Amino acid sequence: MPAKKREEQFLQLMNHCSGILHKVSLLYTENEEERADLLQEIIYQCWRSFPSFRGKSKPSTWVYRVSLNTALVYRRRTALQQRELTLGADQIADLPAEQREENPQRDALLQAIRCLPKTERMIITLHLDSYSNSEIAAMTGTSKGNIAVKIHRIRETLKKQLKEEK
Repeated sequence: MPAKKREEQFLQLMNHCSGILHKVSLLYTENEEERADLLQEIIYQCWRSFPSFRGKSKPSTWVYRVSLNTALVYRRRTALQQRELTLGADQIADLPAEQREENPQRDALLQAIRCLPKTERMIITLHLDSYSNSEIAAMTGTSKGNIAVKIHRIRETLKKQLKEEK
């Protein structure tokens, strides 16, 4: 495929899946600077692996998979860097006040999702984006039944966390 055509297809895919890119970067980072870094890294990793996309899954599923894998690697890398710097939790910036005031329920849900272990966070994110249990199972390498049980447990955990916050 000519480089120009490949570039056009990639840009169309990134525009079509921009919501996925932003959602993943929002759920796996704590502040705007990290969000921008992760978003850039996700787009870069998508570009690097775009030639190997064979179309066996939906393009959005492929973008999700690359985005989540990139986010998990990014979190691991930044966690190691933070440990080296020994930053305290109070030194890490949170969401801007104007965002918290705009939709406190959404922000509480996002914070509760951020507190989940990485695998559960990935599963509930896919579920909230209306992926079927079969699709989530294929992406995560587990069974459809296992995903159904995990989603139920994650939802119960989130309900409990949100109830405790009130």
